[in-house]
Amino acid sequence: MRRALNRIAPDVVHAHMAGHYADAALRSNRPAVITLHGVVFREAALALAGAALPVRLRWHLDALFERWVVRRARDVIAISPYVAQEYRPLTRARFHAIENPVADEFFAVPPAADGPLAAPRLLCVARLIPRKDILTLLDAFARVAAVWPMAQLEIAGSTTADPAYAARCREAAGQLGLMGRVHFLGDVSGPALPEAYARADIMLLTSRQETAPVAVAEAMAAGRPVVATSVGGVPFMVADGITGRLAAPGDGDGLAREVLSLLGDPGLRLAYGRAAREAAEGRFRLAGIIARTVSLYRQLVAENRPGGTA
Repeated sequence: MRRALNRIAPDVVHAHMAGHYADAALRSNRPAVITLHGVVFREAALALAGAALPVRLRWHLDALFERWVVRRARDVIAISPYVAQEYRPLTRARFHAIENPVADEFFAVPPAADGPLAAPRLLCVARLIPRKDILTLLDAFARVAAVWPMAQLEIAGSTTADPAYAARCREAAGQLGLMGRVHFLGDVSGPALPEAYARADIMLLTSRQETAPVAVAEAMAAGRPVVATSVGGVPFMVADGITGRLAAPGDGDGLAREVLSLLGDPGLRLAYGRAAREAAEGRFRLAGIIARTVSLYRQLVAENRPGGTA
């Protein structure tokens, strides 16, 4: 990577995540900025519980490497205030607030159906892994389905990242009597993903740790209210009582209660969706994110000219 950077001779090196690309960027002797997309040491703390020794060792090394990279960084893009909150004690780097963009296709999703719902549709966009806590999602949906027997849940996300956990989720759906009402879609991409949001009345995310989940931003752009767990950076995205509702992690009853409150009040559900899309317009539009990123590049180039200032 360092040899490639020397050959290309860029004005700025922009690396994503605190891995080996970031290390190469910092060693390049060129203006470098790092975007941190996850808080590895927080994710590691979750993954270490009950994991096999090789898995624990890998997460431990990743967390150590992350700290080493962040400590040496000069400029960090924080995709959420949560990123700055977690990393500021570990580095003297400057933090630049630039959120992740959402593709224009999600802003083009038609508004949600007006009026009472006969067969509400819920959507979760998440991989079937323990951190996303799909088991709690299924528990919450079972409580919703007891009140709304025609309700449907679609889960759009990889089922191969942790096959054993995916198998547990399918088994739990059967034990809860949800087969035929829970649809495991697997990886969904391209036009199919905005179409999934278009079918949904509410987006659910039950994770135990998140930084700035793109699924929440996509749902907001699509004008869908979000019911999510109040973990990590989620409260910086979902305005509780304005664009969605928040519940404690692992609280299937609390999550179901928030979903039911929106399903039972069509006016409130639609108001949350409109407020979510309005917030997304100002925060996640691609053109605005590009403009802020290019402005940062220009600042770094100007600061690194001999005698130059931004």
